[in-house]
Amino acid sequence: MNLAEELRPLQENVGGATIDAPDKYPAWHPAGWASYHHSELLRYWSEARHRIKHDLDRADFIDTKLAGALASFDRREREPSHNPMFDIYNVLNLNALR
Repeated sequence: MNLAEELRPLQENVGGATIDAPDKYPAWHPAGWASYHHSELLRYWSEARHRIKHDLDRADFIDTKLAGALASFDRREREPSHNPMFDIYNVLNLNALR
């Protein structure tokens, strides 16, 4: 599997996090935000992160933004959690990471 394929689930989860704010997060999943999407985002990012060899500055940017966004989401804050997720979404979708 190449890096783009590994990043696809992360892109989808980040996209979802830009749509549903934590105060509007659907309660369909019995485990809720913290134990499901939080761990999914971290898992997908950690699986792809080690494969990034050239765009280390953008990977560090994602590390920082993801940590801040997840902490904010866990506190169920609408802002600033959305802005970092949009930043991550843009990095993941505008330029292929190498």
